[in-house]
Amino acid sequence: MEAALEEVGRKCADVLQKYGECVDRNPDNWDYKCADEQQAVADCSSRHVERIQEAREKCILPLKKYEKCLSDHQLNPETCVGEFDAFYSCANRVLEETSK
Repeated sequence: MEAALEEVGRKCADVLQKYGECVDRNPDNWDYKCADEQQAVADCSSRHVERIQEAREKCILPLKKYEKCLSDHQLNPETCVGEFDAFYSCANRVLEETSK
């Protein structure tokens, strides 16, 4: 997982920075206000990191649950730790399988 995230960081640094800045500017409604930036990060990572696209596809249910939780709890995203852990575990499993 670390290698894939580092690759995204290198290849998508500009869109990651714009997304982070948007979230910082909109702490109360970042999920809505930063949807375009969030999509840009997803598009960039999908284009540049095939393994991440595979993880997104294979882990679509935990990813959707996590995204819904974030949307439902914009003011308290820490509420979504369980959903994040489920997605992270699934994605990590997929990434480990594809790196063998």
